[in-house]
Amino acid sequence: MCVFCYKMFSVGQAGGCCVQHDVEDWGDGEYERQFAGHSEYGGTFTQHCTRCWEKQSADGPEDEGPRNPDLDVCYEGQHSSDPYALKAFRVRLHGQEEHNSIWGADDKEYKSQ
Repeated sequence: MCVFCYKMFSVGQAGGCCVQHDVEDWGDGEYERQFAGHSEYGGTFTQHCTRCWEKQSADGPEDEGPRNPDLDVCYEGQHSSDPYALKAFRVRLHGQEEHNSIWGADDKEYKSQ
């Protein structure tokens, strides 16, 4: 199974992997409230992508959050079943020190996959 898109693949399979940013719970992030009219409120929700930890923003109703946000591509490349390929991707984005502050230096995140 690919560590980026969670789909099964065969080694040497034609085509690659392309996934959007993944936000599991918009409610735990930041929220900028805006009046939407008729005594309703909505706004911009901001939360980290669980795959790469880049901040993502999307608009939605105050009580529900974004319904189907159109997020940018997070990863585009070859499929990989190696959890350390995910680590290398994250280190390239953030550097080793910031990676360790987000996911830890003990590699527990990658050993459990």
